[in-house]
Amino acid sequence: MTASLSSPRATLPIALSGLLAVALLAGAWQLADGSNQGRAFSFSLLGGALFGLLLQRSRFCFFCISRDFIERRIPDGLLGLLAALAVGTLGYHAVFGAFLPDPFSGRLPPDAHIGPLSWVLALAATVFGLGMAISGSCLSAHLYRLGEGNFTSLAALTGALLGFALGFLSWNPLYLAALQQAPVLWLPGKLGYGGSLLLQLALLGALAA
Repeated sequence: MTASLSSPRATLPIALSGLLAVALLAGAWQLADGSNQGRAFSFSLLGGALFGLLLQRSRFCFFCISRDFIERRIPDGLLGLLAALAVGTLGYHAVFGAFLPDPFSGRLPPDAHIGPLSWVLALAATVFGLGMAISGSCLSAHLYRLGEGNFTSLAALTGALLGFALGFLSWNPLYLAALQQAPVLWLPGKLGYGGSLLLQLALLGALAA
């Protein structure tokens, strides 16, 4: 039997949610002091809160979506993820096209963080995927589950922090050994924005088919 909205059990979560929303808005207003940095901090706070709310309400989890498709042949979540990647690809090309109209200039877009391709990237992705499989979820899901009171996620998040620490400690040797001379591949620089966009959308469409 569900509690009515007037019962204390129903009103307490609503009241706490309202107080949290007011605190977030007050914090964002306090951070927005008129400077560029303050506005960036304010936007980050509100954007992060909204993103966390969307993750929690949608029960979003990369690992769970992939597992549902592989084990149960349920493609809904995976198709939604591919659709999101397609929309992100369109936005990516629009934004970088504004920053760098000529992709064949030999320069990379500013603040694009386009890294070199190496076996280190493949190894890191494999280890990260194994971590998700062992913990049973991705990091984003562990974060919102922790907010729901699932303290077993603390073990997974602690392991992730240890992994990040090991990554920082091993970065310099790996960079000197394998990444320093590795090629930096940026598809628009090779195919143009149109060719890069068509290739990526075609690959996403093939995966969705």
